[in-house]
Amino acid sequence: MLGHEVKIFSVEALNYGRCFPIIIYHVSDFEIKIKNIHHSDYPEFKAKGIPDVIIPKLSKLFFKDIISCSNEKAFQHFENEGRTENADKYWKRLVNKGAAFFENEKNIFRFKRFIPEPVSTKNNL
Repeated sequence: MLGHEVKIFSVEALNYGRCFPIIIYHVSDFEIKIKNIHHSDYPEFKAKGIPDVIIPKLSKLFFKDIISCSNEKAFQHFENEGRTENADKYWKRLVNKGAAFFENEKNIFRFKRFIPEPVSTKNNL
């Protein structure tokens, strides 16, 4: 459903009853925006690289590009949208790994969805 917010609790800490919440926003048939992803200062989630793993998994699960929030009003989709310095850190890690890139005009980071190679129907005899 487009323009719909979905909350996913992706990681649970055993023996603590805590979780690492992720809120995504379905922008289009091809894009999902990370609205919020944060460790909530819980030591079991801090500095563990969770966004680096979750973003590719979300892309595979929904078969969509995953994009960051934008600080440019024209490309914002919900009230109080903006990208924090902490968000910049994990997106830049994905860029440095070659897994994402920055779109200057829209002021967003983008993780491209995996598109499998088409299977050849030719018979290789």
